[in-house]
Amino acid sequence: RSAITVEVEISKVGKTNEAKGFPWSNIFAPGTLEVYQNPIKIENIRKIEGFERFGIGQRTYRNLTHEQYKQLRELI
Repeated sequence: RSAITVEVEISKVGKTNEAKGFPWSNIFAPGTLEVYQNPIKIENIRKIEGFERFGIGQRTYRNLTHEQYKQLRELI
């Protein structure tokens, strides 16, 4: 887990009971999956203000400001 390799927009979270112990699932917005040919290294993501502790004991998703998203996209 040293880099981000994909990006996808979650349109909603729904109760699907697809996996034992995980009744809720992310439902992705159609056409939003992007696979990066060059992964974005975690060390570079942590240089963005507000992401200093990215991936350290935090949830796997996060809300971004427009500016943070712009900076993240510049790392690709």
